[in-house]
Amino acid sequence: MKVSIKHVITFLKACFISFVFGACWVVIFLGFDMYATAYLQKFKTDFFFDIVLFFLSGLVGAFFFYVVMVLFRKLTAFITQNEEIPT
Repeated sequence: MKVSIKHVITFLKACFISFVFGACWVVIFLGFDMYATAYLQKFKTDFFFDIVLFFLSGLVGAFFFYVVMVLFRKLTAFITQNEEIPT
């Protein structure tokens, strides 16, 4: 099986996107969990509350990931727009 550089770059892009999404979700989940532990201690032992916390952190993490990807796309467009074309 022949693996070209294009396939490797595509795989690395997919790994990067997966890593960014996972990082966004983890940051949001840990933030929600710390808030719940600090301020909502009476609900923290409830299993349903953990499910809601997990679901909401996924939604907010997905939105955060979307914002990061939009900013990354704008940064890429800005960089490619300002590149000088060698003559």
